[in-house]
Amino acid sequence: MARQPNNFTQRQKYLSFIPPNDIAAHMADYTPAGGKTRTVDDLTTFLRAVLTRDLIGWKNSAITPRLDFCRSAAARQIDVCNATAIEQQLGKAGIDIISRKVNDLNSWLVDLIIRAYSDLFVISPTPRPDLSDKMKERAAQYVLATVKQIIEQRGTAAVTAVMQEYQQLGIAVTPHQALAIAEERGITVRPDEEELRDIILEMKSVTRQYETEQAGKAANELSIIIKDYLAHTDSFGQVMQFLHDFCIYPYAILHAGQTRTGKIRTWKKDKLVKERKNLPALRRVSPYDFFWTRDGTTPQNGMAVAERFAMRRFDVEQLKYQSTTLMRFDNDTIDEMLSDFDTRHRDWLVEDERKHEEKMLWSAIPNETVDVFRMFVLVSGFNLEGYAKHLPRKVEAAKQYQVEVYLCSDYILGIAVHDADFERPYFKETYAPIPSEFAGDSMPETLAVVNAAARKSFTHMIRNMAKSTNPTTLVNREMIDFDSLDEDEAILPDTQYDFIAALGSTGRPVELVEFPNYTATLISFADYLEAQADLITGIPRYALGDATNLPSALRSTASLTLMVSNSLKTITAKVFRIGNNVIAPSVNTMVDWVMDNHEDDSVKVDAEVVVQGLEGAITKSLVIDRLKELLQYLAPFVQGGMVSQQTIQSILSRYLLEAGVDGSVTVPQAAQQAMQSQLPTPPAAAGSNLLQA
Repeated sequence: MARQPNNFTQRQKYLSFIPPNDIAAHMADYTPAGGKTRTVDDLTTFLRAVLTRDLIGWKNSAITPRLDFCRSAAARQIDVCNATAIEQQLGKAGIDIISRKVNDLNSWLVDLIIRAYSDLFVISPTPRPDLSDKMKERAAQYVLATVKQIIEQRGTAAVTAVMQEYQQLGIAVTPHQALAIAEERGITVRPDEEELRDIILEMKSVTRQYETEQAGKAANELSIIIKDYLAHTDSFGQVMQFLHDFCIYPYAILHAGQTRTGKIRTWKKDKLVKERKNLPALRRVSPYDFFWTRDGTTPQNGMAVAERFAMRRFDVEQLKYQSTTLMRFDNDTIDEMLSDFDTRHRDWLVEDERKHEEKMLWSAIPNETVDVFRMFVLVSGFNLEGYAKHLPRKVEAAKQYQVEVYLCSDYILGIAVHDADFERPYFKETYAPIPSEFAGDSMPETLAVVNAAARKSFTHMIRNMAKSTNPTTLVNREMIDFDSLDEDEAILPDTQYDFIAALGSTGRPVELVEFPNYTATLISFADYLEAQADLITGIPRYALGDATNLPSALRSTASLTLMVSNSLKTITAKVFRIGNNVIAPSVNTMVDWVMDNHEDDSVKVDAEVVVQGLEGAITKSLVIDRLKELLQYLAPFVQGGMVSQQTIQSILSRYLLEAGVDGSVTVPQAAQQAMQSQLPTPPAAAGSNLLQA
C-alpha cells in the first residue's frame, strides 16, 4: 500500500490530550512559575505530561489505527457466520492474500530459527581481547615464571661448570661458592636491563597468544552459559512471538536486560537438585504496549519511550522487594498508591464520569489490573532537584540524565538515574523500514491494495456465477398473471422481478434475461493478483511447495532450486536485519549481565556477539535440499553404470555432514537398492544434462 503524506497524521484526528508539535509549547504545564525550586509533584506532573501527551497521544493518533488494521487483516476476521450476512460481508471472505502471506513468512522465519537453534549466535573474543584483572595477573605471572626459569637455567649451568672444574683439581666447593666464583669471572647469571627488555619483548607475543587462547576458551564457555539461560527462561519462545509481530505489525519490539526467575539443576552433596535463580532473559513486547515520542526513530533515541504493564495488586506489592543499587522503589509511595486505588477506579487514564466512582475493594478482586508505565525519559538535573533525596545517585543541575521510572497515575513507584547515553533495553525491527521513521510498512499494509482487489474479484465472481447459472425473469403483471414458482415444471429463475410496462409498450409479458459468465476471466485475474503478491513480498508459491501454473520446463530440480534461491534473497535481507539489529544486541545485553553478576571470573572476557546462525541456516537449507534432490535423480543411474558408486557415496557423505550427521557413515548396499527402487526414473534428457553438468 502506498504511503500517504505526513506519516498518517493527516488522516487521523488528534485526541483531546495531544500536545502541540513543539514540545516546549506545553512545558509550562510542569514548570514552576517564578523560578521556584522543583518538587516531587513537579517531577510527577512533568512525567505524566510526557506520558499522556508525547507518548500515548502521539501513538494513538498516528500508529494505533494502523495496528488495528494489521491485526484484523492478518486474522481474516468475519463478524458473522450465517449465509445471508456473509453475502453482505463477502469482502471479508473468500480469497484472502494477507493472512496466507503472513503465515508463509512466519513459517519461513520460525523454520530458520529452529534449524539454527544450536548455532543461532557465536560469542567470539575481539581481535585484541581485554582480559579481567585475574587473567592479566596470570599472564604476568607466566612472564615472571619464564624470566625466573631463564635465570635458574643460567645459574645452574654456571655453577655446574665451576664445580666440575674444581672437582678435577681435587677441590670441593659448595654451589654458593661456585656461584660467587662464576660472578667474579664475569659470567652474567641475572639478565641486565637491556637483556631483560629483549626477553620481555620476545615474550610479549607469547603472552598475547596466551591471552587469546584464554579468551577463546572463556568465550566458548560464555556461549554455552548464554544458551543455557535462553533455554531456562523460554527466551526462544519470546523470539517466536517477536517474529509473529514482525510479520503482522509495522514494528516489533524485543526487550533484553531484565532478569527472570528460572530453575537450574545444581549438585548439592552428590544430589542433583533444582534451585531458583534470577537469570537474564529476552521478552517480547506487544506493539500496543510500547510508546515513543515522535522525534524517535529507534528505541535508543528520542526524548522518551515507555512500556505499559498490566499489574495486579500482588505485582505492585512485589516491587518493594526489587530495589537494586541502580533502581530504587519507594515503599511508602507504593503503599499510598495501593491505598488510593483500593476503592478508586483503576482505569486512571480514562477521563469520564466513571473515574470518580467507588469500586469494589481491589484486595477483593486480586486479578484486576492497573496500568503501570516503565518510562525512559531524557531530563536535566535541574528537573530532578526536588526529588534528590529519593534518587540512588547525586545529580548536577547542568547535566542531562536519562531517568528510568515506574509511573502509575500521580505516583512514582520507582526511579533510577542513568547517564544520558544509557542504552535502553529495547530493540526494534520492521518488515519494510522507512528512513527517519520509527514504524515501517507492515506486510498487511503493503498488500492492502492487492488484497482488496482479490476480495472484490471473488465477490464479483460469486455473484456472476449466481446470475449466470439461472436466468432472471421479468414479468409484466398488467399483461399476465403468472408466477413461475407456482408451476411444478417451470424453469426456476435466480430472481423474478415484477414490473408494469409503459402505455403502448410492445414488450413480451415474460422475458428471461441471461447474464454472461466471466468466471474464467475472473480466475485469471485472481492468478494475476497472486503473482503480484509474490512480487511484492518476495515469497513465491513454489518456494513453499506449490507449483501451480508453473511451466513444466521450470519444474526440474535445478530450475526450482535456482528460483527458490533467488526468491529467498528478500527473506535473507530481513533475517540479516533481525540478526544484527535485534538478536546480536539482545545477546550482548545478556553477556553484559554475565560480566557483572556471574560468579566464575574465567568466563569474563572482552568478547563480541556474532549472529551467523540465521544467515547460515538459509544457505545450509538450500545446500541440503540441493544434495537431496541430486541424490534422488542420480540414484537410478547407478544400476546402469552411468554413475559410479563412489560418486553417490561422496554426495551422500556430504549430505549427512550438512545435516549434522557424521559424513563418514556408510549406507548398506541393500538400503541403497531399496532407496533406488522407490525413486522414479527421470527422463533421458534430464539425465544427460545432469551428467554434462
